[in-house]
Amino acid sequence: MKRLIILLAVIITIFSSAITLEAVERAPRITDREIIERLIRLEEGQKRIEQEMGSLREEIKKVREDLGGEIKDVRREMKEFLLWGFGVTFAGIFMLIGFVIWNRRTAIAPVIRQTKEMEKREELTVRALKEYAREEPRLAEILKSLGLL
Repeated sequence: MKRLIILLAVIITIFSSAITLEAVERAPRITDREIIERLIRLEEGQKRIEQEMGSLREEIKKVREDLGGEIKDVRREMKEFLLWGFGVTFAGIFMLIGFVIWNRRTAIAPVIRQTKEMEKREELTVRALKEYAREEPRLAEILKSLGLL
């Protein structure tokens, strides 16, 4: 039995190694001449690309020179626009602050007027109580205890 198992393992190993050998494919041989020809073509293509890059750089320089003055004009106009914008914004802010101050003054004026009226009324009330306290001794004692006489 052991011999049979060993024999089967050896047979399986032989067949599996034969299968893996067939799975590997060899690469086609490239000669030195073919390699040299391909390198020459690559170098030529690279030279063409460099020439196109040079011509593009020249075109970009020409466009920059043509637009140089216009770009400066646009920059100056943008600066002026920003300065006007900031000026209008700050003017609006100062107007708002002025309005708030004015509104407070107008809102406080009635309060001040009412406070003065109440102070006058209090003064009159205290006078009336003092005069009545001259006739009424009990009221006089109460006002003295409160510190009004």
